[in-house]
Amino acid sequence: MAGQGRDIETIFGLRRPWWAAIAATPVIFTVFQTSTVFDVTLNVAEDALIAGKYTGQWITGAFVVGMMAGIFLTATLRGLVGMRNVYAIGLTFFILGSALDSVAPGVTWMTCSKFISGFGRGLVISNLRATIYNHFPDELLYAFAFYGIVGYSSRLLSPLYAAYVVDWANWRWIHINDVWLGILGLIMTFYFLRNDRPKVISKIHFDGVGYVLWIATVVAILVLFDRSQLWGYMSSNNFAIAMASFLVLAIATVVWCTIHPDPIFDFRAIPPIRSFALAMVTKSCFIASLYAVAGGISTYMVDLRGYPRTTSGWILWPGGLGMIVAMGLSATVLPELLSRRRRLMLGMFATALVTWQFSTVDLYTDKFWIAAMMGLWGLALGSTVLPILAYAQEGLNPKVGLKAVAIGMTIYVLPIDLVSGTNRILHERATDYYQQRLSLDDIPNRPIVEITEERVADHVATRGATTSNVNETSVAILKTWLKMNAAALGYQWLFWVVGFVPLVGVFFAALLPEQKVKYLELLRKARLDKPMPAH
Repeated sequence: MAGQGRDIETIFGLRRPWWAAIAATPVIFTVFQTSTVFDVTLNVAEDALIAGKYTGQWITGAFVVGMMAGIFLTATLRGLVGMRNVYAIGLTFFILGSALDSVAPGVTWMTCSKFISGFGRGLVISNLRATIYNHFPDELLYAFAFYGIVGYSSRLLSPLYAAYVVDWANWRWIHINDVWLGILGLIMTFYFLRNDRPKVISKIHFDGVGYVLWIATVVAILVLFDRSQLWGYMSSNNFAIAMASFLVLAIATVVWCTIHPDPIFDFRAIPPIRSFALAMVTKSCFIASLYAVAGGISTYMVDLRGYPRTTSGWILWPGGLGMIVAMGLSATVLPELLSRRRRLMLGMFATALVTWQFSTVDLYTDKFWIAAMMGLWGLALGSTVLPILAYAQEGLNPKVGLKAVAIGMTIYVLPIDLVSGTNRILHERATDYYQQRLSLDDIPNRPIVEITEERVADHVATRGATTSNVNETSVAILKTWLKMNAAALGYQWLFWVVGFVPLVGVFFAALLPEQKVKYLELLRKARLDKPMPAH
């Protein structure tokens, strides 16, 4: 019975759709939060594995490549074994990879194990949403709300969990917890989800050449993006070789996918799903904003202000709670007040405004003010989730559904890795600029500098410093302040730039079609319970 999925519609007094949601909850928490949680512990893991900043990039890069490898196998595997079983296979790989992560002795091991867990995650995330939606064919609004609340708001709640685990145990327990949560989810998957394995397996066409070309292109993108700063950009021969490799692979992929009758990455599938494509681009702006602000606030709190990781985690909580409230309103009150496109545009615009408020943070900003701003930011960003999910779902049709999912997942996954790297590069370059500018302003004959040095020297002297090192100590204190102030100005500039990302989302949301009929009627039409053809 368990292996075939239970056929009865009510189990222990609860209807099957809600058991499917319960079965998905531990999977969403562990598989979907992997990127957010591991970002919190990455510095600790790099120190433990004796990995530098640039060496550690191989770990995150391998995870993204693994995800892409899994995502673009989904269509073929789903035609062979069904959606639920692909989901279970992916979860098994994720459990195996997490178990290997937990015992990694070094960077090479961790890179390989992250590829395995990433491969499993790719299979899971490309099937999970459709699996949940299929169990709510007539209540899709609730499926959107559940998926949005558990899948997105928890990305701001889970860093606190990661911080406490690291502080009370160590970073390896993050992966150990992934193992047992994954096993729980796997058991519940076989017990509560319908077995949709096709009775007759249709002829499978797999574009192996296109698959290899696309994965190689992704590798080239990540190498180019992650190593460019280390190489010195245009001044490096390595950068030129990496750029040439990327261009050759990208052009070869586009040409191949254009001439092949059934390619792995079908650009011809995009015009029939215009709403889906626009929704996924808008979603990429949503994802970039989510990771950029959450990551920027976390590093600002921990690295610059010196707060414990747990305090940083608590600061993010109002953002997660704000998203939950916003999604609850989107599922109940707001659909009758504003059209979906207007809510999406207003939510993105409000997200930009609040993000720009973060560009005022400095060395002395009150942490409770930051927490309050996180709550407002969560409300703004959370109001965009259900409209994005609904637009994406309605834009699909069975003929291009699986290819669209692969394209959409590409738009979704790549920003996850690129955003953290972009945050770091933008902040470091801005900090260097402001440090240089402040150093040029700090000339000895300026009265304000001289007065400051004298006061610092007096303070150092009253605390018992000898005459010989009073000046040396005062200068060292001023230099430290200069570096920290430059870093704070760097964060201000970072959040100012990030604020333009949701504005891009406003532009693409404006291109989406306006809905003329009632929201709930449209949701009932957006169903995924029709069988999709194998790729």
